[in-house]
Amino acid sequence: MFIESDSLGTLTLAVNCAASGGDFSPLHFDSVGTDLMDIITDDGLVAINYSPAQWLQILRFDDVAGVKPQKTLGFGNAFGATDNYDAAYDIIYVTPPPSEINVWFVLDDPEHPAIRALSRDVRDTIPVNTWVVANTEDNPLYVHWNPDLFSDGLYLLNGHQDMRADTDYVAEPGETLVITWSLPEWESAEITLYRGWNLVSIPVENPSGSPESIFPGIFFGPLGYDAETRSFYLADHIESGRGYWVFSLSETQLPLIGLPVHHYEKRVYPGWNLMGATIDTVSLDETAVSEGSVISAFEYSPSTAGYYPSSILVPGKGYWMWISGSGILMVPAE
Repeated sequence: MFIESDSLGTLTLAVNCAASGGDFSPLHFDSVGTDLMDIITDDGLVAINYSPAQWLQILRFDDVAGVKPQKTLGFGNAFGATDNYDAAYDIIYVTPPPSEINVWFVLDDPEHPAIRALSRDVRDTIPVNTWVVANTEDNPLYVHWNPDLFSDGLYLLNGHQDMRADTDYVAEPGETLVITWSLPEWESAEITLYRGWNLVSIPVENPSGSPESIFPGIFFGPLGYDAETRSFYLADHIESGRGYWVFSLSETQLPLIGLPVHHYEKRVYPGWNLMGATIDTVSLDETAVSEGSVISAFEYSPSTAGYYPSSILVPGKGYWMWISGSGILMVPAE
């Protein structure tokens, strides 16, 4: 920093050009040198604002039964588009024969009442945008996409699945899909890391999900756990509702920014699953699994390097949960 006229000065920051909206970095003042006055400093955060760009995402639908060929739909944002029908961007959907998957984007445009369905639906760049996918199939559909095709912001499927963190979803027969894009206001939170291994989760949905922003300066990690394959992996995107192992060389407080998570739904598998908490303390009795139940939950103590049974899920902590069956874990159950 430097002194200029009667102001304290300015702080110049070098920002990674690959940073996206929601990336952040803790700001720590070690010292401020001046003989003119006593200086009191407060640590804080430097956050990257949203800078949404045009984008186009492809949804791929596969018949789980393997009877029908793959169907694709496209959706996105463009500077010249609107939320109604735009001949330059949108593609009208034509109902296929019964041998093909029948899914489409629902359109409600008073100026074009005859156009009710689109195979490509491009909206404006003003949040919040919502896309509704109608589905008349009798079999489940495997839906998948490429998270790298999204621009800044939060993309939620059916109100809870972070599409920038995940790549797929299984739609039940006839299930309607609702996709929302928003640029949410951020709130701050904090988690504590102790020296050694820590089992943690984040109580906010950070739009970027960057491990470098969320866990700066850790010695090793974050490690996630795939309950389906029963294997650990080095996480490249941090999502709420999941637990992560991180190794810290010292005790520290990690500030976070994001959208507070009061409820989440995650797919789980029989056996051990590494799960997280919400921003509110939730009793284990308040959780539910669509096809099974939570048998037990264990938290990890860095001070003793041991596990202890837990009847509550505390913000910032991660948990090993023993699940009796494959299904969707709801925390808390609604």
